[in-house]
Amino acid sequence: MLAFICCFITLIGHNLIIHASNIEISDPIYEEYLEKKANGYELYELIDEEGNIFGYYEPCTQEEIDQMPQPRYSSSINWTISAGSTSYGTNRYTLESGMQIYLNISQNRTGTSYLRFYDHDRNSYHRFLKTISTNGWSGIIFTFGDGLSYGTYSFGIENASSNTITYSGNYSL
Repeated sequence: MLAFICCFITLIGHNLIIHASNIEISDPIYEEYLEKKANGYELYELIDEEGNIFGYYEPCTQEEIDQMPQPRYSSSINWTISAGSTSYGTNRYTLESGMQIYLNISQNRTGTSYLRFYDHDRNSYHRFLKTISTNGWSGIIFTFGDGLSYGTYSFGIENASSNTITYSGNYSL
């Protein structure tokens, strides 16, 4: 396992090499991620501009989300995003390793879309790779490692399609 952590993680199907140096062996969320991935769960990595993995998105049903503990913060969205654009919420919240963000967001038409974070403290953007959606998201984001520095963030959505899309629903943490 130590050799694995010291080397690179090669994501099959992503053709992307991710440096694993920011993840500590004792991180239970990272270990849970590895176990789920090995067992064939549908997971999508959260990666920063340098290619460091610092979390993952796991789709789930609304029923599963309803059974989760009560969040400390929740926000509703009703965003209309032009083709090829990204929008971020005006709400800011603190994030750090070990947090969970619950999503229940639909979109009014088919189109390629991605989940994003904006780090206000460092003026940097984070994007989920391969969270392509044609009808929205229902799932949980898990954060881990040092890649997601403690800071002030805003949640965002990128409309990578050629059509304007309206997104509605909520997210909570």
